[in-house]
Parts: sequence; structure tokens; C-alpha cells
Amino acid sequence: MISYPISQISKSSFRTVFYLRLSKEDKKTGESDSISNQRLILQHFLKSHPDLQFFREYIDDGKSGTHFNRPGFSKMMEDLDHKLFDCILCKDCSRFGRDYIECGSYIRSFDQSGIRFIAVNDQYDSFDPNRDDTIFAIKNVINTQYSQNKSKELKKLFKEKQYSGQYMGAFSVYGYQKDAQEKHRFLIDPYAASVVQRIFSLFCSGMKQQSIARLLTDEGVLPPEEYKHASGSRFCTGRSGTFHGWSYGTIHTMLSNPVYLGSTVQNKTYRRSLRGKAHKTSVQDWIIVEHTHEPIIDMTTWEKTQRLLKQRNGRSPDFSSVSAFAGFLKCADCGASLSSGHWGKQSVFLCGTYKRFGRSYCSPHLVPKQLLYDFVLDDINQFLQSYPDFSQKLIFFADHFSQKMALPPDSAFYENANIEARYEKITAYKKKIFELYSDHLISLSDFLQLQNQYAQEERQLEQRKKNLPSSTVRTSSPWICEFLQSQKLTVLDRSIVADTIDSILVSEGNKISIFYRF
Repeated sequence: MISYPISQISKSSFRTVFYLRLSKEDKKTGESDSISNQRLILQHFLKSHPDLQFFREYIDDGKSGTHFNRPGFSKMMEDLDHKLFDCILCKDCSRFGRDYIECGSYIRSFDQSGIRFIAVNDQYDSFDPNRDDTIFAIKNVINTQYSQNKSKELKKLFKEKQYSGQYMGAFSVYGYQKDAQEKHRFLIDPYAASVVQRIFSLFCSGMKQQSIARLLTDEGVLPPEEYKHASGSRFCTGRSGTFHGWSYGTIHTMLSNPVYLGSTVQNKTYRRSLRGKAHKTSVQDWIIVEHTHEPIIDMTTWEKTQRLLKQRNGRSPDFSSVSAFAGFLKCADCGASLSSGHWGKQSVFLCGTYKRFGRSYCSPHLVPKQLLYDFVLDDINQFLQSYPDFSQKLIFFADHFSQKMALPPDSAFYENANIEARYEKITAYKKKIFELYSDHLISLSDFLQLQNQYAQEERQLEQRKKNLPSSTVRTSSPWICEFLQSQKLTVLDRSIVADTIDSILVSEGNKISIFYRF
């Protein structure tokens, strides 16, 4: 206990405030550092020091001492600037803070401003002429070391949980929500998941990321941050403003995120120091644990998306979508991608090397666009018609389709088609009620009631789907169904090219060689 004559102090009375802090880790150590225990110690100290007159207390419960960005501390410093008190009392210096550099800086500034600082258990009083600043500084260093050791232990624990597949982030990824019963696990958010599925579908059909972003923004679909705000989340990226819309980066990140395949992805950033800036880690250092939650995207769609992301995105005439052949069309001699251009009045593809550097480096290798389109479409049809096991490899109902779709009205095929059609309608309905609620056109209770009704119907549809014959397999490529029904494709798009073709080589004289994926 600190004790010395009041006559040694220049002031006879000090307006005194209590500063009480408890971190989340301190709570695990028991009652000794609890807020109530700290308060009792300070009240007892106050009784034996009549020169200290209690004014107010400031509390930071569940806040780390490794930094001073705490609401209670900030309020105390604000009141200090208004000279509402002139003495700060805390249980010990570790309650004040665990960064010895900043802690020492604050205490020196208090001393220079005539503010008295007392750490009871450390027996330190800044107005005591006999105080031992060296011992006090050593204790501050020990507090900092304790915090750093705790940080290492926590990081190790976090890594162990991450490797076990537990999600340790504060907020769920768009498309999912945290399980109320198990906060480290994801559950599908039906509305957001439908947006994610649509994004993948649009990209696989040939639309560019920027065009997808513009489309969603124009339709008024809330981007991830705004959607989380509307759902009651406190998520914040630090950007100012109210509505930013979708962006290329947001779409591209979604298309590259394995979380939608049912994997937990963590350790994407790291900090060099305790409070340093977060830096991105390389993909090789990501911690990915598969099959931890229900996927939103099936494996076929995921693999197609990743193949298309690796391809160069050529321009289509309207600049909003990607050419069906972009990334697949190569010069047979120099290996460069063929790019769109004109030869006289004719639209053609020609060697990128020739287009940039001229004949000294490569010849044109030009091929008319319509000629290429017709040739590839015809070759794909011939290839599929001659491939004996194609239907068994790629689609559902292989045995039925061999009979040219001679199916009874109550067959599994039509049942599955009806289920899928209803799924699409429910998705549209859920989007509509969310928009109505966002525009304050329906009440929260009505919104929740309708949402529950649709969720219940989705569960019933899912059960109907499980009861279908085992030969029923859901496909993400509508063109496959078209081919099996008519045994011929009539149009060619990027989705068909991505599913079937590995590369197309063009030689001089319109010689075209197609290499298939299987």
C-alpha cells in the first residue's frame, strides 16, 4: 500500500477517476482481475487517502491492452482534455495497457500536464518524490512480454482450429451465414447463395466480370457489404459512402473462392507484428479444409469456372461478353492467341504476334469468324455423336436418352424438371420479397413469415429430389440435355466450348485442328 504524508503533495484534493479494463483472455483466469474486483481494490485505496475525491469511472470490458483504441479509454482522454479530473487510479499498470512504449509515453505526458497517475498494486504514484521509475519501467516491459506470449499462444490455437476446418473469422462469407449453434460453421444463406449461383452461371455462359457487376448494380442487387448491413451485421470494409455497387474485384474474388465448393479457406492474410498491417499471403499458404459445409456451386461448374479464369478474355463485338473461343484459339506456328480483327470487310481471327509485330515475326493465320464457328460446331456434333460413352460420362438419364426421350409423363426426368422449375420460381420470389422489405413496402414480420414458407417448400422439394431414382443426376450444362434430346447442337457458345474443347490450333490456309478434353 502506498503511504506518505499529504504535505509532500502540492495539491490538497484531487478529482479522481477509476480506469478498469478486462480483456477476453483475462476473463479466463478467474475473478482476480474482474471489473468488480478491480473496483473494490480502488475503492478501498480511496478510503485511506482523503486527498482523493472520486469523480467517475471508465470501463473497457473485453478489450485488449495491446493497443489504446478502446472506447472507455478514449472517453477518459476526451474528458481529460476538458480538465474534468486530475488523477487517474487503476489496479496496476497492466490494466492501463500492455504496450510499455505507449504506456510510458502516456504517463510522461500526464506528469508534464500535472495529472496524477496511481497504479495501486504496483505501488506507483507519479506524484511520489520517492517513486522508483526503473522498477516501474521493468514491470511495463514484463506486461508487454506477457501480451506477446499470449499472442503467440492464441495464434497457435487459431492455427490448430483452422487446420481442423473451424472458421475463425468474425464474419461469414457472402452466400453463407454462421450457424447459431456452432459459430465456427457455415450454413447456406438462401438469397445470397442464389446470387452467387447466378454469378457463376453468367460467367460460364460468357459474360465478363465487369459486365456481371454492372448488371447486378443496375438491377439493385445489394453487394456483399450492403447486404450484410441490411441483414443486421456490423461488417465494415472501411470504405465511406452508402452504396458502392458491385465491382470487378468482388466478382473475380467470388469466382476464385473455394468456399463455394464447400471448403473452409483461411490464413489469406498475416501480420508481421502484434498490431501491424495485414498482408496477403500466397495461395500456397492458404489453409483449405474440404467438405466442411454444404457447397453452393457443384464441382463441374467450379472446374469450368477455373478453366475460364485462366484463359485470356477476348472481346466480343458488344464488349460486354467474352468470345466463345477466347483463350482456346492458338496460332499453330508461334503459339500466340488469335485475336479478333478485320481483313478488308470480313470479320476474322488472326495471329496476335502478326497483329502486334507484323510478318517479320509470324504470318496472319487468319480464319473468317463464321467459317470457324461453323467448322467447330459441326466438328463437335460429329465428335459427340461418335463418342460411345459420352452420355454416361457427362449427364443424367443415360439409359432413358438412348430411347430418344420416349419417357412416360410421370418419369423421373419430368419430376426432376418440375422440381428445378419450382426452385427457380422460389428463388425469384425470395428476391422479390427481400426487395419489398428493403424498400419498406412490407413489414419485418411479413418478410420473415414468407421467408419461412419458402424455406419450408425448399426442404420439401429437396426431399422429393432425394426420392428420385438413383440414375437422376443434376447437370449444370443445359446444352447436354439439348444434345441428348436431338442428338445435335444447333448453336455454339462459350459454355459448350469450355466443356468440350482443350484448344484449337489454326494453321495457314484455314487448316483447323481441334483438341478435345476427353
